[in-house]
Amino acid sequence: MAPTPATSDREFALRMARREPQAVTEFRLEYDQRLDDGFQLMSQTLEQARPPGCAQTEDELCPHVVGAVGEGYLIRCEKSGQGGEHGSRAGASRSGAKRTTIERHLGEVLLDDLFHASACLKHDQSACLRLVDIVDNEIGPSIVRRYRHRLSPGRAQEIVDDVLSQTWSVTNSSLGQPASFAGEDDEPTPRLRLEKYHGLSRLKTWLYTMASRLCIDEIRRPNSGNVSMDAEHAPEPTRAADRPPDEELSERELIDRFKPKLQTELNRALDSLKERKNPRLAHVAYLWLPYRTQQVFISELFGVTKARVSQQAKEITDYLIARTEPTCRELAAESGISLEQIQEALKSSLPSFFMPVLSEKLLDSFRSLRDENPRLLHVAFLMWRQGHPPAEIAEQLGESGARVARLIAELDAWRRELQSRLADELCEESTVPSELLERRIDLAVDESFSGRDPTAPFRIVEEE
Repeated sequence: MAPTPATSDREFALRMARREPQAVTEFRLEYDQRLDDGFQLMSQTLEQARPPGCAQTEDELCPHVVGAVGEGYLIRCEKSGQGGEHGSRAGASRSGAKRTTIERHLGEVLLDDLFHASACLKHDQSACLRLVDIVDNEIGPSIVRRYRHRLSPGRAQEIVDDVLSQTWSVTNSSLGQPASFAGEDDEPTPRLRLEKYHGLSRLKTWLYTMASRLCIDEIRRPNSGNVSMDAEHAPEPTRAADRPPDEELSERELIDRFKPKLQTELNRALDSLKERKNPRLAHVAYLWLPYRTQQVFISELFGVTKARVSQQAKEITDYLIARTEPTCRELAAESGISLEQIQEALKSSLPSFFMPVLSEKLLDSFRSLRDENPRLLHVAFLMWRQGHPPAEIAEQLGESGARVARLIAELDAWRRELQSRLADELCEESTVPSELLERRIDLAVDESFSGRDPTAPFRIVEEE
């Protein structure tokens, strides 16, 4: 989306913050793919919960998510002096930085955690149980270790136990819509504290900060029984001082925190490899990163040793790290985490910063086969997944041997067409020779039905 005047962005954000249906619809039309990715990532996380999955639909959760994005944008503008058109110009001229647009702001929002918070506000059982688990098992022990020597015995644990009850309690400040977002005729309504989460940090980090501030409040005011969690006392952690110490952050959290900013930068760097003199390096990079190919298979494709591919992978890694160093430095300055720690997290999980393009294309093809010819997908499952010979397939399907033979021939033709079509599509965007891609796609089909695919949950195969 092209940059718009500050007044237009602010007016749109105001409408989003009020959850106006038209504003929600307009936002979804513009950013539907990003919202869908965030919802899917949240849903996959809750698949591990008990009971598994999120019972809420994306349509039910989007109004809150869009509203939170609008509120977060307005708060950010006020803090940076971009409250209006004149404020934006003055703030930009003083800092020398570009004005923050809604699109740039959205790029820094952790949508999967924002959807999780929205599901909790809808009282989704899996989402709420996952939030309880985060507080009890991930935040609680760390908070108790950090403050047990500065508080009375057991008080740190009591504060941790209090975090969840205060998260869902109603405030006394009538924050249905913050004053700067509400219209003149709007009636103030009670607001849940979890609604103050705007996705600018991990939900876990936000909860950790609230618990930490409660402990600090208790230490500073030992005789006070009323510990506040209002917005002015527990702002969303966007500065290094508000975040847990570096040692409290796992590598996974570092990756999740910085992925939105680095994904675009890394994909640009990957595309620039195609312009270098050595095309082989770009081919290896595409096969290894977005196409999730094991290095041993890459060596077989090119007829070189595994050591040679490992050497090329290191060269690719060094190139990508160098191209993204300015962004990494910016993230280090914003977060207070060392540049070296950010780069090490990036190096150790580099493929996860790229979308699994091949897996997504295969999954779409399997869905189409299921919708257009479910019988053929059933045959594929019996033959490729379970390894049944044609005679047993005929017996299970209640078909004649000749009919099953025709189905198998039709399935083989579908697979050949799939290989050729996907290879042409991927070759156009990556310049990897199509004959190599056909071999990679053939392997990917086998990986999907054997259950060995490392990148995408092919539930459609499991369902059959």
